[in-house]
Amino acid sequence: MDVPADRFELAGTILAGRYRVERQVAEGGFAVVYRAFQIALDRPVALKVLKTPPGLSDAAHARFEQRFATEARTIAKLQHPYIVDVHDYGVSRMPAGASAPWMALEWLEGETLEHDLDRRRGAGGRTVAEAVALVRPVIEAVAYAHRRGIVHRDIKPANIMIVETDAGPMLRMLDFGIAKIMEGDPIGDTRVGRSSGATGFSPDYAAPEQISYSRTGPWTDVHALGLLLTELLTDEPPFAAAADEQLFEQVMSADRPTPRRKGVDAGALEAVVAKALALSPGQRWKDAAELLDAVDARARTIAPRRRTPTRRLQDRLLATATAMLTSPRWRQARETWRVKRPRDLALPMSGGVAVLSVFVALAWALGSGGGGRARRGPARATASAAAVPPWIVPLPTCPSPVLAAIEAPTAARRPSRLPRPTATPALALAADATNLQSCTVSVNSVPWSEVWLDGKNTGKHTPFVDVPVDCGAHRIDFKRPDLQIAESDSIVVKPGQAFKRRYTLPGGGAE
Repeated sequence: MDVPADRFELAGTILAGRYRVERQVAEGGFAVVYRAFQIALDRPVALKVLKTPPGLSDAAHARFEQRFATEARTIAKLQHPYIVDVHDYGVSRMPAGASAPWMALEWLEGETLEHDLDRRRGAGGRTVAEAVALVRPVIEAVAYAHRRGIVHRDIKPANIMIVETDAGPMLRMLDFGIAKIMEGDPIGDTRVGRSSGATGFSPDYAAPEQISYSRTGPWTDVHALGLLLTELLTDEPPFAAAADEQLFEQVMSADRPTPRRKGVDAGALEAVVAKALALSPGQRWKDAAELLDAVDARARTIAPRRRTPTRRLQDRLLATATAMLTSPRWRQARETWRVKRPRDLALPMSGGVAVLSVFVALAWALGSGGGGRARRGPARATASAAAVPPWIVPLPTCPSPVLAAIEAPTAARRPSRLPRPTATPALALAADATNLQSCTVSVNSVPWSEVWLDGKNTGKHTPFVDVPVDCGAHRIDFKRPDLQIAESDSIVVKPGQAFKRRYTLPGGGAE
């Protein structure tokens, strides 16, 4: 693995008289990360030095640094177990020459969720229960930030760390507020690039409003969390394109990247993700707290079912059998067996085994649904393995009732693979060059707007993609009452061709 060049030449130096910089460990679109030690407290920290957008005037550079100071104070107030702590921040002259803003963050040992997902590509995705359990802390952390008026704007697997703890793996959120620092007022080069440090988002995980440079907010984070859920359930990236132009078209497409669209049945969670990924921000969950409530409500559908009367009887029989096998009298009988001849104990022991066998057979029959019929579905343990004495071994012809298998709740199973969706009729018509009467319309607008066709409300908004229409002349109206937008255009759709056009609506301004 090649070691990246030290952009700021910080390795081996002392920053701000407080941090002994060891080495550069990573470089992203927004910043360069170093491992360092806080000298006064002798603890490791992650120093994140922000890349200043190129081509700034002195006045613009001052505005950038002031914005950083304002946002850094806000971010440092976030105190949540799933958000990395900010220890310090400042603006210092780098050994390479220019000054740059920096943050000292809690040092985390672990790997990013991006690395974990890269290893799992093609594995088929996590189960609904696994995905919900893994992503819930992230949604909770984002909801906490939203309640305090802070929006992340760049949620993606690379900004989520998997940290091992005594209680197991834990996810921690990184880079809160960095995207807002990097966007804001136009202060330099704002051309979009997959790794650009001059835009406040990553195109591979962008929301439609970010691509169209419309107003962002909590709804933007909700969209990113929906993409994250899809990726966890499918082990596939939500968007996949070689060129940015193709990527942006996917982001703005009416076919949203939900688990079902990628061939995975997520059960009740499908509707939650679909709403999170709606094209229009107004149709999404309004913030992460609302999304969290929806996820929790669906998660309850994969909780263990209530015990039936038969199951309660089975549990009592199992408890009785276990109590017998762990009782002092049984242990005394086992000790006696070691010192007496087997034939002296054959009769009493056979009687005890016979009684125990009745409990075992009855409990097993109840666990199988009665009448000897086996239950369908995958197996799961009905009692903790810790409750089973180590010397109890299941009989070859009849498994131990303590480990009897019953049907697992359907929603907890691994999502089943569905057939890949075929093209919609509209797309099929657009692709059929032999059908001379096949006409489709695709329009987009900045900012987004409702679309009316020939004086009738289509019930859709931009992007208005691959919508079948009659060939010929039409009138399109764009309406946004909240921005006082009401614009019209006359178009002609020719047979056998797909009409495509992008509009910049006057009077809308920047959302």
